[in-house]
Amino acid sequence: MTKTFEKTWTQASEPLRTMVNPDLFNLWFDPIQPGTIDGETAILIVPNEFCAVWLKDNYLDLLQDVLAHITGKKLSVQFEVNESAKNSIPTQPPDTPAVTGAKPAKRAAPAKKKKKSGRRSRKGAADEPTLIDKRPPAARGRGGRTTPPGTTRAR
Repeated sequence: MTKTFEKTWTQASEPLRTMVNPDLFNLWFDPIQPGTIDGETAILIVPNEFCAVWLKDNYLDLLQDVLAHITGKKLSVQFEVNESAKNSIPTQPPDTPAVTGAKPAKRAAPAKKKKKSGRRSRKGAADEPTLIDKRPPAARGRGGRTTPPGTTRAR
């Protein structure tokens, strides 16, 4: 690691800290160590292969833009895995939380069901009064028919 790139990376970390939320910064950017600047290439040292792939897939453009702003030239960013820093960052994506010692959440009480007006369910049907259609059969209709069988509707 060169002293100049260490200073450059420190300067680049400050805008990064304000561009992403603190949890993301602490998870992905804080473990990054400056490597070297070699012409047009900046090498950043990351704790593991997963971190290198995640940063490349999700934050490569942001890292390149911030470093270009600090150095005044567009740098190609590459990641180098440092196996000695392996335990400083998780090896799983952030949407699969690894919380130790967490207590399971309490379940909420089941919501009371509202009775639907006009409909009877089979469950508890004995408790409900039976609705009786007191109209004559011809007025009730059959299966959607509006005229009694054997007659036709006038047009």
